[in-house]
Amino acid sequence: MIEERHREWVQELENKEQTAYIEVVSGLNFTAAFPPGMSTQDFVDKLAAALGRTLSQQERTAMIAALGSGDVAGRAAALRMMDAKI
Repeated sequence: MIEERHREWVQELENKEQTAYIEVVSGLNFTAAFPPGMSTQDFVDKLAAALGRTLSQQERTAMIAALGSGDVAGRAAALRMMDAKI
């Protein structure tokens, strides 16, 4: 029972975190700075520069892969990966 509730809580937390990142990348300020038509490479490079991050080639490649086609979910995934790099 406790393990099941723990798994549910972890999933709920994960869902809320994903929703928060999606809300950020869907916001007007974010889309103004990172227009939807940007290439995936440009998006990752500009995001890293904006956050003052230096990415290894491996990290950059992973973030570009997470970004996928550059849709909202992909942008949220790339931003989340960048945040995890702190």
